[in-house]
Amino acid sequence: MYCVPKYPCSLEEVNFRKIIEFDGYSNHVNNLIAPLVSVVLGSKILEIHVTNNKKINYFDNNVSLDFNELEKLIKNIKLIEKIKR
Repeated sequence: MYCVPKYPCSLEEVNFRKIIEFDGYSNHVNNLIAPLVSVVLGSKILEIHVTNNKKINYFDNNVSLDFNELEKLIKNIKLIEKIKR
């Protein structure tokens, strides 16, 4: 798994060229772009942080997706996979 071990890391800190050397991506960016790009580049495994309350001050909550964002991510991954076929 490719990972930038920083909570949060910026999109600019993700070396997308490195992602292709790994089977998956562990997301620490606080938006959906990085995991979606990793899927486009071939990631087969995604590690995503999920929370039911973004207002709580957990260590990784600033990079966690809520359930609505997770649903959007899954829909977009399915669309990407359909296009890639």
